Amino acid sequence: MNKKQYAFGLILLFISPVLGFLGSLRKINTRYGKYILILFFGIYGATMLFPVGTDGYRHASNIANHYYGLGLGEFLKETKAIFLFRPEPETNDDFFLHFISYIASFFSSSAAGLYAIAGLIYGYFFVNGINKVYSLIRGKWDLVLLLLFLIFLFWKSFEGINTIRNHTGGWIFFNGAFSYFQTKDRKYILLILLAPVVHFGYFILTIPFYLIAIFGNWPKIYLLVFLSSFFLTPDINTIERYAKTTELGREKFNSYVKDDAYLEARSSKAGRQNKSFHVEYYFKGIKLLIQLLFIYAVIFFGYLKRKNHDYFLSSLASLALLLIAGANLSTFTSSLEKRFFLNAALYLLAYLIILYNENIAQKKTLSVYGYRTIVILGAPVIFLFVFTQLSLIGEYTGFKVLISPGIYPFLNGEEITIKEFIKQVFI
Repeated sequence: MNKKQYAFGLILLFISPVLGFLGSLRKINTRYGKYILILFFGIYGATMLFPVGTDGYRHASNIANHYYGLGLGEFLKETKAIFLFRPEPETNDDFFLHFISYIASFFSSSAAGLYAIAGLIYGYFFVNGINKVYSLIRGKWDLVLLLLFLIFLFWKSFEGINTIRNHTGGWIFFNGAFSYFQTKDRKYILLILLAPVVHFGYFILTIPFYLIAIFGNWPKIYLLVFLSSFFLTPDINTIERYAKTTELGREKFNSYVKDDAYLEARSSKAGRQNKSFHVEYYFKGIKLLIQLLFIYAVIFFGYLKRKNHDYFLSSLASLALLLIAGANLSTFTSSLEKRFFLNAALYLLAYLIILYNENIAQKKTLSVYGYRTIVILGAPVIFLFVFTQLSLIGEYTGFKVLISPGIYPFLNGEEITIKEFIKQVFI
């Protein structure tokens, strides 16, 4: 590690966390660059602000109302209840959030300590996940590659810290699965086993990975499963019967299915007219575009014939297919359906980027021209997606992240987000 570069990065981080982040971003493939970026995520988490009703707001309230001043005996009692799938009413369902909430409560009753810890952990897996794909890109960048990487970079970035569990678990899963397919080293399965500890839902979301790891990579079968998922409807009564064998399962079923359906119906009626165009359509548009690109690549670039595909690339495509199939089979609950697709897209995008860079970019065939045409025609959708993600990030990003942490203790008054600051200055 270059000590001078590391010191320079730390100085920039102290002058302004954003400057430190930008200065280290182009060095993401170096050890010092990753360290600075991860430290930035810790500062970013500590300065986040949370609108009422968000996951972050609930977690912050939980720190103040439950964990602050909680004794060790009570903490251990609640921990035991979590592992017995009978969590106490006021505790977190997952051990990860329960544990870091308790640790953060030693220092403060505010959310800053909790989200500093959460930010560091999330940042570690996010930075490493982005770098795993970035480090495989060879040769010159063209417009198509840049647009694809932009989607991957912003698919779930800074705003993902808000929920703490869900997207941290997603990036842990991605790091483990990507590395396992790349190396076949079984130690990465231990990393994947960590994902359900962070978020209970990954007991279900990681099933497609284990199918590939245990039974092997069978492209034609997995494509058939994917196609069949559009026409199959799971028996909700059977799912309910098995889910309710534990108290936690009963609670999750009611929140994911019954409450979820109610909230979805209410929001679609009351909130639809108040949404701006980009909020209403950005996810639908980008979801359609990347699935179209994925299916095009699977059909025309040799996935079924194992042409241009080694085990690594083929497995990424297979996992994306099975996760999308999981989303199709989970339409009875939009929460689980969305989680399946959010995870599927990480592998889908990584596959598209690596496949294009290694096997497509230099070729001049009709199928390649078609692939490029879809990406370039989809550029407005991509920019709409990136703009909306930046807008969402601005809702959580505190203005303090722009200035030196040394000034934080001297700041008084109401804190403000970047988005609110921009509105006040320019609108």
